[in-house]
Amino acid sequence: MLLMPDFPMRDRIFTVQYYIDANYKTDLKVSQICEDIHINPSHFSRMFKTYIGMSPKQYLTQVRLRSVKRDLLMTNRSITDIALDNGFVDVNNFTRIFRKSFGLTEVPRCLLTKKVMWLFNRRIRIHSKSEK
Repeated sequence: MLLMPDFPMRDRIFTVQYYIDANYKTDLKVSQICEDIHINPSHFSRMFKTYIGMSPKQYLTQVRLRSVKRDLLMTNRSITDIALDNGFVDVNNFTRIFRKSFGLTEVPRCLLTKKVMWLFNRRIRIHSKSEK
């Protein structure tokens, strides 16, 4: 998969970031990525946070939430289908992460206006800055 033990750390991190962007819909695990690139998971997480500004898990969640948000706006598919198709394990997992990220208990499809989407975008940016 991602074998690259001779790459400098910065290149490894950005390669993993690209890999997450391309494969966020699959069952990604940081431990498996670390095993593939031959690096200690805690060291990798520290370095990822140094270069990207958040942990690998936080980055993966943010990528998935952006995709969910786009799908909610652009399709008429059910929230369950959208959550599962974007890599969330189950609807309960998605709901918990959604609540934590946006402070809402459910996805208010009828409220997904440009103004609310602006608020969501702002909350994601603020949330990721505060975790640094």
